[in-house]
Amino acid sequence: MADKTDTDEDAISFARVAFGSVSALELLILLRRGRQRSYRIDELVRELRSSELAVTRALDHLMKFDLVEERPGSSYLYQQGSARLDSICERVESVYVRKPVALVRAMLEAPDEKLRVFADAFRISGRNK
Repeated sequence: MADKTDTDEDAISFARVAFGSVSALELLILLRRGRQRSYRIDELVRELRSSELAVTRALDHLMKFDLVEERPGSSYLYQQGSARLDSICERVESVYVRKPVALVRAMLEAPDEKLRVFADAFRISGRNK
C-alpha cells in the first residue's frame, strides 16, 4: 500500500527522474504487477508491444535506479529494494492509472539541461535581441 505521505506530486517528481521514458514507466508497471516471476526480453517486447531496443534501454535505465534485477539466463524482475521505494512506485502506478496524460506530460516536459542549452542556442525569438 502506498505511503500516505506520498502525494501525486511526489510520484510525478519521482517518475520524471527515475524512469526517463514512458517505455520505462510501462515496463516497471508490468514487472511490478508480475513481481512473482521474471521475464525474458522477448516476453517484455511482446507484452509491451515494443521493440527490443526500447525494452533494453528501459531495463538499463531501471537497473541504474535499482528498480529491476537481472537474473541468470537474462531474465528480469521487479526489485522491491526498500519499502519506501516500493511505496513511491505504487503511487506512480496509481497516478498513471488515474491521470495518465498528466503523468506522461510531466515526464516529457522534464527539463534536460543539455537539451535545453542546445535548444536555447537555436532559439528564434525577438525576446533575446
